[in-house]
Amino acid sequence: FIFEKKLITSGALFVALSITYLLFLCAQVKELVLDNCRSDEGKIEGLTAEFVNLEFLSLINVVLISVSNLPKLPKLRKLELSDNRIFGGLDVLAERLPNLTHLNLSGNKLKDISTLEPLNGLTYRRKFLENNNNNYGIC
Repeated sequence: FIFEKKLITSGALFVALSITYLLFLCAQVKELVLDNCRSDEGKIEGLTAEFVNLEFLSLINVVLISVSNLPKLPKLRKLELSDNRIFGGLDVLAERLPNLTHLNLSGNKLKDISTLEPLNGLTYRRKFLENNNNNYGIC
């Protein structure tokens, strides 16, 4: 999209067109790598449901403690969450990522195997849960 200055007559119109264009761009993204982008509050920030075609998301070493505000991403198949501080709340993954086939949770602070029970409904090709704090792992 290219907007000529003479076509934009008000700030509100420019904002509306800019938002429409940004939403269009979000819908085009299939892979998003945010490794080492530190989270201030330990939660996923800035990722919205407008990323409707996202298939791969990598959030390695982002200092996440929670995935509670992860949006619904219906096409996401691969999620990398290794080397964070996640210790629970994984039920959100089963609810909001219906097509997830690959999940990497290695290097997190999972206390015991029961933390993974909310994930039982998902069909994974692989589960990478090695190297958690207490050495609980499934491959």
